[in-house]
Amino acid sequence: MGRYGEEAKNKIFLAAIKCFAENGYFGTSLSRIAKEAGVSKSLILWYYPSKDSLVVEVAIKSLPLDVINECLRNEKLRGRAVLECVVSNYIKKYGDEVMRKLLFHTLALRGLYEPVSRSVNILCDQALTQLAEKAYGNVDPESLVKVRALIGGLICYTLNPMKDMELKTFGKYLLEILSP
Repeated sequence: MGRYGEEAKNKIFLAAIKCFAENGYFGTSLSRIAKEAGVSKSLILWYYPSKDSLVVEVAIKSLPLDVINECLRNEKLRGRAVLECVVSNYIKKYGDEVMRKLLFHTLALRGLYEPVSRSVNILCDQALTQLAEKAYGNVDPESLVKVRALIGGLICYTLNPMKDMELKTFGKYLLEILSP
């Protein structure tokens, strides 16, 4: 795919993120995404063979799997530092209202699309097991519960923010409670 192709596909993807966040996956038509992207519906179908394929790609990328994997790839991070990385990256990604709304819509898709279900399973099993190992040095039930509490707390805040506490402050409290 040439430069123009990559730019067009990215434009479609970003428009889809915005539209899906605003209206949900089922309340958004390809025509609406095409209008937002400034492209034809047929161009969307050139890059994505169906609306479902676009939904799945956007949904998977809206999950916090990339947030965790980026921190896991950094060999220097261990203990509290890897948890701080996760919280910091999470805040960067979901500090954006569009991404917060998109995460909410994505969580509702879990049972409807097998690739989304598989990604959620990878997030909740593989990625959190690796995070427990890097953060706590082992994968016992206590360390697994702690990393699930960290991610679960962040997701819960994203879905229903506390009125008198910013996400950054909430993340700081989580780190104090759950750090090794």
